[in-house]
Amino acid sequence: MMDTNVRLVSDSPPRGNDQLIRLAYRGPLGWWYRLTAPAQPPETASLTVRELARRGRLTSATLLVVILLVLAAYPIAFLTPNHVLAIVLLIPILIDTVALFFNRAGKIAIAGVLVVVGIEVGIGLSILGPALSGGGLTTYILPQFDLLVQADFVAVSLLRPRSVIWLAGLHIVLSVLAITFLPRTPEFAQMLSVNGYEVYLRLITLQIIVAFVT
Repeated sequence: MMDTNVRLVSDSPPRGNDQLIRLAYRGPLGWWYRLTAPAQPPETASLTVRELARRGRLTSATLLVVILLVLAAYPIAFLTPNHVLAIVLLIPILIDTVALFFNRAGKIAIAGVLVVVGIEVGIGLSILGPALSGGGLTTYILPQFDLLVQADFVAVSLLRPRSVIWLAGLHIVLSVLAITFLPRTPEFAQMLSVNGYEVYLRLITLQIIVAFVT
C-alpha cells in the first residue's frame, strides 16, 4: 500500500509549475517553442511527460542560440575574398534544422545529439577549411580549438552528464592530432616550436576543467 502511494505521489504533476509552463509558452520565446518544442503538456500530465517537455524547451532555446551565432558569422563570410565559408556555414544550419524537427516530434535525445554534431561540424570545418586551403594552420585559427567547449556545455545540458567526459576526451585527441599533423604556416610553426608545450597544455587543461566542473 505504501509503495502505491509513493508511486502516485511521484507520478502526480507538480501543479505549482503550471503557471511557469504557461508563461514560457506566452513569453517572448513562446512563438519559437510552439514551432520547435514538444506540445505544451496538459495540467494532468505526469512528471515524465513534463520533464520531456522541459528538455524540449531547453533544446529549442539552445538551437535558437546556436543558429543565431552561425548566422552572425555570415557577414564575415561575405566580407572575405573567399566565400567558401558562406557555404560551409550552411552545413551546421542544415543539421540544426533537422534537429528542430526531431525536437518538435519529441525525439529529444536525437535532437540533442544533432545539436552537438552541428557545433562540432561547424567548428571543425572552420579549422580544416583554412588549414587545408589557405596555406596551413595560423595563429588566427588557434582560438577555434577553444570554441570546442561550446559542444561540451551543450552536451552536459542536453545529453547524459557522463557524455561530456567522452566528448572532452575526443576533443583533446582530435585537437592534438590537428595541431601536430595539419599543414602549418611558417608563423604557426615558429610559434609552436617556441611555445608548443603551452599550446597543447592550454587546450588539454581547458577541456578537462570544463568536463569535470560542469
